[in-house]
Amino acid sequence: MKNMLKRKKNLTAVYISLSLIAVSTAIYAQNTAKAESTKVLGYSEYIKAIEKSLPEIKSNNIAVLNAENSINLAKSSGDISLIGRGTHSSENIETMSADLNNNTLYVVPYKTYESDFSIGAEKKIISTGTDISTNLGYTRNEFDIYSQNVRTYTPSVYLKIAQPLLNNFLG
Repeated sequence: MKNMLKRKKNLTAVYISLSLIAVSTAIYAQNTAKAESTKVLGYSEYIKAIEKSLPEIKSNNIAVLNAENSINLAKSSGDISLIGRGTHSSENIETMSADLNNNTLYVVPYKTYESDFSIGAEKKIISTGTDISTNLGYTRNEFDIYSQNVRTYTPSVYLKIAQPLLNNFLG
């Protein structure tokens, strides 16, 4: 009987030891889980975590970026723009001409060449709506009529200032 009591005490001690190990393991696991779930985040980490979970914030960020781009585009409309232009044309025409004294018809070649080039700059003053532009140009015309060559060269300077009278009149 003593042997049985001793064995029962040993089993009870083993049972209590195993129970204590199980309870302490459970408490340790809960504390570890709480420590991981209550991690302290900085502001930027918090914002990143929230942005990942809320699509509304992502769409708001896109709207803010679009608004910033619109503002930058509006600011750039007041920048100085460089303007360049050039044209060239040539034409060969044959006309019929009559000599009434000799009763003859003959073909008269007629050639024309025209070149026009200009370069300039323009600026819009946003606050007043005023447009200012200036150009320097050069035009060359050449006519060849009756085998006579006539050339004209015309330089030009152009300044334009335009102010709207009814700026934002109807809204």
